[in-house]
Amino acid sequence: MVDDIAPPGPSITLGALAMAMAATAMTEFASAKEGSAVIMATSADDNHPVEHILDGLEETFWATTGLYPQVFILAFPRAVSLSTIRTLTRNVRKLLVERTEESMPMKFEKVFEVELSDRSNRLQAEVQQVNNTKAHFLRITIKSGWDDFCTVHRLSCEGWPSS
Repeated sequence: MVDDIAPPGPSITLGALAMAMAATAMTEFASAKEGSAVIMATSADDNHPVEHILDGLEETFWATTGLYPQVFILAFPRAVSLSTIRTLTRNVRKLLVERTEESMPMKFEKVFEVELSDRSNRLQAEVQQVNNTKAHFLRITIKSGWDDFCTVHRLSCEGWPSS
């Protein structure tokens, strides 16, 4: 009989399973819709403003205006616990990501530093697992580039609200 091979213990309905999965689903925090904002950037270009980093569109971007390092600071509306950080860039060579849990963007600690491959002016996609990194602010530093100018098309920060 089929009943004889059913595992012992309480059964779970599909509805309960869906609710449990939704409760653990990650949130995209690097988004104006979520209340995040880039509060500082070392260069400005009216045609390619820093706000483009958070608009979710691959075809828009923030363009640096030459010289390195270039820096921008992302503010989350509340402390978050990050699992994954993704960047979509062009001509970035060395990238440093730092975080702070402080209420003001000071006293940053390194999350990761990476050297990206030269893609000959094509888009560079980078994914870093950061395993429950708590942050209220992220400081992203482009330490060097493969060209005089580089672009940041997208920043994605997935995780959960910090408890």
